[in-house]
Amino acid sequence: MKKIFKTIFPGLGLISLLTLSSCSDSSDDARYRSHPPHIATLEVVKLHGTGTNFAVGDTLVATIVQDRYGRLLNSATYAWGISVSSTADNPFIHKPNKSGCIYDQDASNPTDTIIPNTRGVYTITFDGKYRISGSNYEPANYTENLGNGVNVTYASGATSYLIKVSRNITVR
Repeated sequence: MKKIFKTIFPGLGLISLLTLSSCSDSSDDARYRSHPPHIATLEVVKLHGTGTNFAVGDTLVATIVQDRYGRLLNSATYAWGISVSSTADNPFIHKPNKSGCIYDQDASNPTDTIIPNTRGVYTITFDGKYRISGSNYEPANYTENLGNGVNVTYASGATSYLIKVSRNITVR
């Protein structure tokens, strides 16, 4: 019995070592690397009509436009926020279209519907959390100013990407 253990245990150690080294090779493979979506803009348009002059009562649709979809992402959760420089009791109506999805199955551009009830400068914010499902991930820790008052901040960690987008609009 002791002879069997002396023969088997050294072999198990070698097999374990080879298995671990083969796993580390695939973790650096680009095919298994997650990357976040890249945001092109936070677009705000009128549901009815044209132009960029927004008025009280207009139905506005805010859309996060991606110019590169994320890869190897599991779930995504979205949160929209709105603040306004007004002291009115109910300065807006807010209807986000969804709060989450399985990103690799539904990478559509998130939208929100806003109906301003008062004049002022509105700050629209979007917070997206994208859970990493690859064996490795592309680091993303930076801020971009996209013009038209659109700012995007990317933050990455071992389990998720956090993307924050903000834009100011004026309602007259």
